[in-house]
Amino acid sequence: MADARRPGHPRAEENDDDPQQPDHCTAKTTPIRIYASRVSSTALLYAIACAVCLASADFFLKLSSTRISATLGTLIYAVTAAVLAAGWAGWSYSRGSPLMITRAGTLTSVAVGTSFMLVVVFLSSLFATGANLSVAVPVVRFIGIVLAALLGILALGEPISWRYGVGALLTVTGLYLIVTR
Repeated sequence: MADARRPGHPRAEENDDDPQQPDHCTAKTTPIRIYASRVSSTALLYAIACAVCLASADFFLKLSSTRISATLGTLIYAVTAAVLAAGWAGWSYSRGSPLMITRAGTLTSVAVGTSFMLVVVFLSSLFATGANLSVAVPVVRFIGIVLAALLGILALGEPISWRYGVGALLTVTGLYLIVTR
């Protein structure tokens, strides 16, 4: 577990005994209020937009799975994504944003692209077998969440707590209820 009192930790400067500290820094505050106070409204909007886009991608992938071959569907997805990304990069550059590039950034970006392409290939194939969107997507996403969380904890040294474990257990229970409906 991360020690909030060690130098460099985001909460290292907080002092629970200091009456000048805002309310969200006291021990009397609920965890939800503390979390909400640490998440900017911009980050929350990005998270909501990401979730909506992910859900729509799953929905449209399910719809297309019986209307186009997985190979051509993936190609069209890739071309669409490349055109939109090129437009975004061009727009950012035209507005004066620097387009930084490093070897490591390039390699990890290729890994992201490869991973997303394989997600589309495997989800299209899964939906083409007749899998239900309402069951297949939660199962696939849950397994992905667990694997990503493990990578964060083991490879990146991200902290874990007993509450994290309880949350994971509740998620497994929820997934079980979805799958066995």
